Amino acid sequence: MSEIKAQAKAFTNLWNARPDLRGRVFAINNNSVNGIKGAMNKAMGVVPGVADMCFLKPEGRTCWIEWKTDTGKQSPHQVNFQRLCLSLGHEYHIVRNEQEFLTIINS
Repeated sequence: MSEIKAQAKAFTNLWNARPDLRGRVFAINNNSVNGIKGAMNKAMGVVPGVADMCFLKPEGRTCWIEWKTDTGKQSPHQVNFQRLCLSLGHEYHIVRNEQEFLTIINS
């Protein structure tokens, strides 16, 4: 299953099963459909490497979630973003399936 399909399935299931988390788990739109949209996104502050999702945890904590397939690897920009998150005290997780995603959400 592709990263996009796995993420969409997991998010939809979470949305339906946990309405209490709506608005606290969300995707980051980091992709551009063409050069014009890419330039607009860059001008608005979109930067490469940001994780696929963010989870706003209780007590002001932030958790970043990067989706990968079983064989997927982080890009150099993603590794740099992970290091930044961890250096600032945020959580950062790489998930490869819905169960891993739910384990993070439910912890």
